[in-house]
Order: sequence, then structure tokens, then C-alpha cells
Amino acid sequence: MSGFTPDSNNKLFFLAAQMVNHSDRHIFLTGKAGTGKTTFLKYIKNNTHKQMAIVAPTGVAAINAGGVTMHSFFQLPVAPFIPDDNPFGMRQDGDNSTNQLQLLSTLKMNGEKKKIIRELELLVIDEVSMVRCDTLDAIDAVMRHIRRNYLQAFGGVQVLFIGDLFQLPPVTPAHDWRILNQFYEGPYFFNSRVLERNKPVCIELIKIYRQQEERFIELLNQVRNNRLDATGLALLNERLDPDFNPPKEEGYIRLVTRNAKVDTINAAELEQLEGRTYSFPAEIKGDFSDKAFPADETLKLKIGAQVMFIKNDLDIAKRYFNGKIGRVVNVKNDAIYVQCDNDADEIEVKTTTWDNIRYTLDATTRQLKEEVVGSFTQYPLRLAWAITVHKSQGLTFEKAIIDAGDAFEKGQVYVSLSRCTTLEGLKLHTMIRNQSLFSDSRVIAFSEQNLPPEKLSVVFSQAEHDYTLRQIQQLFEYTAVQAQVKELGAYLQEHASSFNEEAFGWQQKLQELIDAVQDVAAKFQAQLQQLFVQLTQQELMEKINERVIAAISKYFAGHNGQLLQQIRETPVVTDSRMKAADTNEMLKELFIAIDSKQYIMEGLTAGWNSELYSERRKNYIVTRFGVNVYAAGNNAAKLPDSPHPQLYSQLKTLRDKICRQKDIPVYLVASSVTLDEMARYLPLTEDDLMRITGFGPKRVEQYGDEFLQVIQAYCDAKALHSLVDTIPAAGKKKTTKSAAKQEKDKPVKINTKQVSFDLFKQGKDIITIAQERNMAISTIEGHLAHYIQLGDIDILEVMDQEKLSLIQPHLENYTETAAGPIKEKLGNQVSFGEIRLAMAWKNREVN
Repeated sequence: MSGFTPDSNNKLFFLAAQMVNHSDRHIFLTGKAGTGKTTFLKYIKNNTHKQMAIVAPTGVAAINAGGVTMHSFFQLPVAPFIPDDNPFGMRQDGDNSTNQLQLLSTLKMNGEKKKIIRELELLVIDEVSMVRCDTLDAIDAVMRHIRRNYLQAFGGVQVLFIGDLFQLPPVTPAHDWRILNQFYEGPYFFNSRVLERNKPVCIELIKIYRQQEERFIELLNQVRNNRLDATGLALLNERLDPDFNPPKEEGYIRLVTRNAKVDTINAAELEQLEGRTYSFPAEIKGDFSDKAFPADETLKLKIGAQVMFIKNDLDIAKRYFNGKIGRVVNVKNDAIYVQCDNDADEIEVKTTTWDNIRYTLDATTRQLKEEVVGSFTQYPLRLAWAITVHKSQGLTFEKAIIDAGDAFEKGQVYVSLSRCTTLEGLKLHTMIRNQSLFSDSRVIAFSEQNLPPEKLSVVFSQAEHDYTLRQIQQLFEYTAVQAQVKELGAYLQEHASSFNEEAFGWQQKLQELIDAVQDVAAKFQAQLQQLFVQLTQQELMEKINERVIAAISKYFAGHNGQLLQQIRETPVVTDSRMKAADTNEMLKELFIAIDSKQYIMEGLTAGWNSELYSERRKNYIVTRFGVNVYAAGNNAAKLPDSPHPQLYSQLKTLRDKICRQKDIPVYLVASSVTLDEMARYLPLTEDDLMRITGFGPKRVEQYGDEFLQVIQAYCDAKALHSLVDTIPAAGKKKTTKSAAKQEKDKPVKINTKQVSFDLFKQGKDIITIAQERNMAISTIEGHLAHYIQLGDIDILEVMDQEKLSLIQPHLENYTETAAGPIKEKLGNQVSFGEIRLAMAWKNREVN
């Protein structure tokens, strides 16, 4: 059986581990039953420097692997996924499939989960034989999207696939396959589009620990490969004994293919035993799905019941293992006592706990952590007169009766036979026929890609070499940071009315700085690429060290510092708590992206070192980031270019005090614009205050006296008088008849939509038009939407295909005119203006 300590003589095992830790190649680790795949997973989990997450196709498999389900981690729908490049492909009746555009547009993933996926370096998919091709393509699409890395498989994350394709296959209902077979040659994970284009390194563990008999091992190989010859079939059927009925104490377990048959056998055997029935309910805490229960929710036993251990003994004594058979001999003092063959002493069995975890990200270290969100506590026992072949996967039995003559899934015969340690301990209840084997030819063809150890060493050497290059490229790569700065700029523009004017010039300057850094980084990477192609290994490292030292000291360290300073000194301010929270988060993530690079570079000033790079990356601690763009926060003092900054500060202090006392947002007392006008125009009476933006009768009544007292004291001390009469006419409230007459006598307005349209046709983009016309971007988008609906502007002239593809599925059967419901679903991926542009295009298409 596989233990928890790897065999130090198993060179292939450790070569595979090196491939995981010192390359970024995708790897398929496979092996016959009992070759140590589970041990390999546990070893990697405890011996990798990479940020790692484990997923599995089912709840039980995820719990046993110490991970989470694929669907919960990546927020995948249960419907078939179509890898179709046509964003507007129509579904047929009864087709519940989803394509990439629909998947991404409806993806509901919180900020924490996105950060986890962006920090991920190694994804382990356990029990991959049960993973369907379309599921893997859906995971690939989500990871590319979230990581903003659309060109690399899985968004640049290394994937380790673990499983045995000759065991249980993916579940593919006929109605799903009718849809999927138009796109895939087969249902297996290796039939996915992403792996067809990015072949994994296939490594097969070959040393078998479960069986020792050569003739039994050879027989299992024949069954596994669907190549059972006459000699093998004869040997197998020598074990046929339909009437075999061993004494109870011999501890045989019966393997069958149907759940109903298992339940019938176990219930009947338990009923035959005399004495009391003991019931042991599981203790379930927190979040633990009933679909992931690793043991019976209520375990029912009698003295004499045949049971199987379903977990390895974690004590030093190692008294039992997953699959060991025994009989219940006593129950007392919250313990069950089990006697196993060949054991002199009874085993005192106590409850054990399985944890349901979720991955979180440490805010300080940026390291992935496992947080226990639920637990299932039960005795690690199951009635074991019979078990399904499916549930036996991964278990080891010394004595078993195989009833797999009606095998209905590929691999069931192999799984059942390979559970046994010896041929002598195996009995067949029904005859095994060749037609019961039916291994899939596609699986056999794929398995022949497994690399022998000598070729694997060569592949590893090249992969390690390439990995070094990609590590350096990753460090000197700023495209993701560029994308973050652009996202910040788009957010500021979308909510322009909520931010101060200085915010936009600052963001533009930041964009120019990061663009310049990325230009240099791109040239540096091109030089590195040439060195890796042209030089020998020894020459290469000497040159790499020279270039890295020079790049850091002469350019990147200084420019990183400049970028960090630009972010720390941001003048951005908003009166909206919600928009401040969003902006603060974007600024913090931007700061961390650059600061972490700076920290790693500081450790490489003596030259490149892959181990030191990994160590610095892992040991990074987030620098304190105190920026807060909320008007009541620490950035607010930077807002006004005020003639009376001292007064502005006093007014702000008063405003913030009122907000804290009443627990209300700042705009309900005095916005930043209001404070600026009070400090600039010095209102000294209630009538003066009514002429300040944001002050009406009710607010003057509530807070007027307090603000006027501060202003009066300041003016008295400085010998100043009110300047309210100098407020520009556009800012005054028009309450007189003469004002109304002036409004009436104004000339007829020009066609403002036509002006925007003319500027657009001159080749100017939306942002430029908004700046020239001193209008909000959303206003210009509204103007152009009018001409999109008329057919005068092509939608793809104002919006890229990706954005349109995100919005389009939500426009089907959508009859409302408000963009809010769609914006709520898509979040920050698109703006309100973009949704309205798409609506205009849709209306044009319909009409």
C-alpha cells in the first residue's frame, strides 16, 4: 500500500517532484493502482515553495485530497461548457450549455477569490480521470480572465494532474455528450482544447507497492490495457467460485457495481446478527455539504459486524489503514473496539474529523492559507460486507470477492481487481469476460505518451532552463500593472462626477510612468530571450547576472520607487464611501504589485538566483499602505488649491466630527466642493450660505450656525470680508424674475449630440471628446449611442469585441431601458455607458 513517507529509492517519484518545483510545465502524474499517487500529492503539498491549491471533481474526493471542489473554487456552472469562438451562437431547444462569453459575463467571484487565483502558482487537480474535457476548458477560461493573462494556458499557472485514466471515467450523460461531441473527440480531460494545444509532460509511477506477485501484476496490466490473453483469462477465472461463502471471521469484502446491491447486502448481514444495534450520529459543524460526507451520517453497528477502516491511522502506532477489514468486538466508553486478522490486540477506534476548507489570502504575507469552514466528525468505519467499486477506488484489501460481471463503466473491472494485495486473496463471484473490460482506445493511445525516466531527465533539464527565463521575465514584466492602472482610470472616468479634478491628471501621469517602465521592461526581456538562445549554460548565467544587476541598479529600482511614491501621494478624493472603498482597494493592489517586485529585486542586487527569487517572493510582507481617498480620510487635505487652506482644514474637521457623531456620509453634511466654496467665498450669513453649493434651507437649519461660527472667527482674525457676491453667475441660484427672463432669452441650443458625432467622425475617441467638451464620458457615450441606434456608427468603433461579448448575453429578452440590472451582474467589468452603447446596438439589430 501507499504510505505517507516516500520511498527514497523511487527515483521517478523524486524526478517528478523536481519537475513540479523547478519548472512550470503542466504535468500529468499517473500510475497503476498502488504506485503512490496519493503519497506524491501529500509530498508536494508539504515540500513546495509555490502558492498551491488542490481541487477535485467531487466533494468526497476533495475532502480526501485536502482541497475543494473544482466547481466551487472556480464558480463553474453544472451545464456543459462550449469552447465556441462565436460569441453570439444561439442555443437549440433543450440545450442548457454555456459558452465562454456567457460563463465570464455571469461569473460571480468576489475580490478575495480573484486575489487567490492571481497569486496562484500551482494548481493540483486530483482524480483527474473523472474530470470532463469541457470542465477543464472552463477552468482555463476563468483563470485567463481573472489573471488578465489571455495568452497562456490557465493564465500562466502550472497545473499538476493526478489520476489513473484506466480507472473510473468522467460522468458524461447522453444529452450532454450530444452537445459536446460537436467540439470534442472524447470526454476525457486530455481531449480539452487547452491540453490539445499545451501538451502536459506525462509521468507514470511504475513501482507497485500494493502487489508483489509478478504474475498478478502482469495479469492486472493486461486487464488495465484491455489486452487480456488466453493465459491471463484462464488465470483470472481460476479464481471463479460463485458459491464461495467464507466464514465470517475471515473478513472477505464483496465488491459490486451497484449502490443498491451494497445496501441490501450490508443491511441483511447486519440484521442477521443478534444483540443491540448501536447508532453513532456524526457531529457536523459549520459548512459541510451532505454530498461530501466521507462516512455515514449515522453509523449503525452490532457486535460482530464486519467493518472497514476508511482513513489511515494518524497515530505513531499506525494500527490501521484505509481499507483494512475487521470485526466489531466491543463498544464502551465512547470507543469502538475492532479485531483484525493477524493482529494480536484489539484496536480501540475513536472518532476522527474531516475538515472542509476554503482557501484564503493572508492580507499581510499574500500567502494562500487553508481556513476550516466546516467539519465532519465520525468513527472512521463503514459496514464492509460489501462496497461499490466506485467507493473502493484508492483502497487496499487483503481478501475480496469480486462481483463485477455486470460492469457498466470503463475501468470498473480493473479498479476492483487491483484493490487486492494478492491473487490468493481474490475470489470471483461472476465470470469476467473480455467484453466487460472495454478500456477506451483513446485512453490507451494517450497513456503511451508517458515518458521513461531517461527521457524525463532531458525534458526536465530543458524545462528548468526555460523556467529560469520565465521567472526573470515575470519579475521584469509590468503589463499586469499597466492593466491595473487602466482599470483605475476607467473607474475614475466612469464616476467622474464623484472625484476631484486632480484625480484625472494624476492617473494620467501614473499611466505615462508605468507605460515607460513597461517599454524598458519589454526591451530588457527581448535581450534576455536572445541570450537564452545564443549562449551556453555557463556563459548564460554570467551574462544574466550582469544584466540583472545593471537593470535593477540603473533603472528598475529607481522607477519602482517613483511609482510607489506617485501612488502614496495620490490626490484622489471622493465624497462617496462606496467609491472610496473601491478606489482604495485598487490603489492598494496596485501598490502591492509594484512593492512586491521592489522587495524581490532588493534581494537580487548581487545577481540572479532562482532559489532566492522564490524565497523573496514567499517571504514578502505587505508594506503598510495608509492611503484613504474618502473625503473624511487622510487624503482630503490634498483636495483644494484653496486661498485659505487653514480655514478649509477647520471646516473639514468640523464636518468630519458631525459625520462621526451622526454616523452619516460626508455628502449629507458638506461635500468637498461645499467645503472648498465656503473656504473660498467666506459666507457670513444664512443667506450667504444658501448660495454655496450643497446648502439648502434644511441643511442651513441643521448645520449652518456651526459652520458660520468657524468662518466668522477666521474672518475676524484675518480682517476678511465675505466674497459671496463674486461667485460666478452659473453657480448662483436663479430665484428672481430677471433670472428667469435671462433664461428665456437665451439663444436656441445647438445640437450637442451632433457636435459629439462630428468630433467622433474626425477620429477622436470618447475620452478626448469628453475632455474637449468638458463633459462626462457617460454623456458622450449617450450622444454616440443615439447614432449607433440610427446605424451611423458601428458598435465595434466605440467598444472592443470582448466588452460587447460580456454584455450581449444579458441583452437577450431584456426589455427594460435601465442599465442598472445588467451592471449589477457584470460589476466593474463594464461601465454604465458601455451597457447603454450595447443596448443601442441591440435596438438597432432588433428594429
